[in-house]
Amino acid sequence: MIVVVNSGPLMALAKIGLLDLLPRLYGQVSFPTAVFVEVVVRGRERVSGTVSGLDI
Repeated sequence: MIVVVNSGPLMALAKIGLLDLLPRLYGQVSFPTAVFVEVVVRGRERVSGTVSGLDI
């Protein structure tokens, strides 16, 4: 099964260390480019370092 997610669930799951939950439940996780920019690009701008749990 493929699931498409927005930034809210990704950020919430990352905060509690459960980002790997989505691929375990659904197999394939997809998100629009705008979500990638919000979560990864802007997230890196806000927090120095890397975004753990995301396969980039």
